[in-house]
Amino acid sequence: WVGLGIAKKYNIDPLWLLTGIGSPETSENSNAETVKLHYYVEEGEDSLSEIEHYRYLDREIFLTHQINPEDCVLVDAPDNSMEPLIFKGDILLVYIPDISYNYALEMETRIYFIKINNKYFIRKIYPRITDLLISSENEKFGEEIIKDDDRNKINIIGRVIARYGTTPFL
Repeated sequence: WVGLGIAKKYNIDPLWLLTGIGSPETSENSNAETVKLHYYVEEGEDSLSEIEHYRYLDREIFLTHQINPEDCVLVDAPDNSMEPLIFKGDILLVYIPDISYNYALEMETRIYFIKINNKYFIRKIYPRITDLLISSENEKFGEEIIKDDDRNKINIIGRVIARYGTTPFL
């Protein structure tokens, strides 16, 4: 990304250059190459808890995807339903803009961090004309269809942008 080179050359914050958020000056106390993010782990079957410390990611990933780090969190993959793409315990970067059911009907098929019946999942969502097909990569897990009448049953928290673990993100 050309903007990263400009930001380095003129010692300005590349995130500010991309989004206009924050200050153009880089802080002496911050590393211009990394971004601090909230990190959430599964605390039980139906709850997430923020770890007391944060994780730091390379700023480049946000510039590449043209997203604001303030709209992202890190979460642990809660199960092995997305194997071989995502394994239980992998750390996932999730982009969390407001996503409604109606908006979900118009979005692309991607992997999302969702909540259904107070349980958290990582699933692939296939938008269809009148419903959403919720699917896993692991054949041991079934599919679920969320119809328009059941829209309150699902909370689409955000889209998985990246995975940090032991195998390549396909």
